[in-house]
Amino acid sequence: MDNQEINLNEDAGLKKSSFEEELNFRKKLEEMIVNFSTLLIGARVEELDKLIKNALKDIGEFVDADRVYVFKGSEDRKKVYYLYEWCREGITPQQERLREVQVEDFPWLRERLEKRKEVVSIPSVEQLPPEAGREKQEFMVEGTKSVLLVPMVFNEEVIGFLGFDAVRKEKEWCQECVLLLKIMGKIIANALIRRETDFLVEEGRRFLHSVFESIQDGISILDKDLNIVTVNPTMEKWYAHNSPLVGKKCYFAYHNRSEPCLICPTQKTLKTKKQAYEVVPKCGPGGEVVGWVDLYSFPLFDSLTGEMKGVIEYVRDATERKKAEELLNKLTLNLRKTNRKLRQLSLKDSHTGLYNYRYLREVI
Repeated sequence: MDNQEINLNEDAGLKKSSFEEELNFRKKLEEMIVNFSTLLIGARVEELDKLIKNALKDIGEFVDADRVYVFKGSEDRKKVYYLYEWCREGITPQQERLREVQVEDFPWLRERLEKRKEVVSIPSVEQLPPEAGREKQEFMVEGTKSVLLVPMVFNEEVIGFLGFDAVRKEKEWCQECVLLLKIMGKIIANALIRRETDFLVEEGRRFLHSVFESIQDGISILDKDLNIVTVNPTMEKWYAHNSPLVGKKCYFAYHNRSEPCLICPTQKTLKTKKQAYEVVPKCGPGGEVVGWVDLYSFPLFDSLTGEMKGVIEYVRDATERKKAEELLNKLTLNLRKTNRKLRQLSLKDSHTGLYNYRYLREVI
């Protein structure tokens, strides 16, 4: 075998070895991204931050990056926030310095990342064009020699970007690696949107809970079988003698009855799926009437299916108003009786015994 044949065999062996290494590299990176995606799907919201940070470290080390980070855009698209960062040992972190960045300060990158939705690969910061002067200046301050920025896309909108910096030496990432890291960007984007959505839901839940807790009138939520699902503190205070209220039938907890009340706006709502109202007795420990309440009932629907799930009862103490109404009715009745007596006394003149002139004129 001559020297030429030996060289050809060696070249073929090198190409095969290089191809196998590249294939193994891609397969390993794919596995890492799939595992990360699987972990995120099953993770609780409070675990997302830790999982993302761990993933940045694992992938950063695997692709031989020196710094990996995530920037998330603000709602008005004017700022980006430095959310996560991993740095190789000996590499200076930048998160504290760049915690909040004005997008307009980096127009060259904004055009490519946000508007064009392109992956920005910069093998050499030194070779950046003049129009990227502001970006080049920032990279030089960081000590960055090469950069790969991957837009994070959710519902066709760029919500931020995933970044990889090479600080020790210049680096160029292969095309297959870039494609996989784009998938990584989408996975992180979905995780961030999920975290924000859950945060907003939880904030809304806390807000509604605080409102629910602070309302001075009574609120009671019932299922379709008149079981109490939840109540606010006012109801617990009014009906402390039957505490705990949750899980009991409303007619037992509130009226000490063994069957539904005869006058019940809630049952009307369950039948008609419409709001109803009645003034009903407020009962004490033995079922005795100790006051009155305005009872408003509202249908409670499932937001997804539209099916009626139960009823919301809004209860306002009407005892004082009811007493005032009863007093007014009593005074009105007494006044009518008095008027009748006065009318009878005015029929005849007390001195002459003759019929009163004004009375006769009214009769005539």
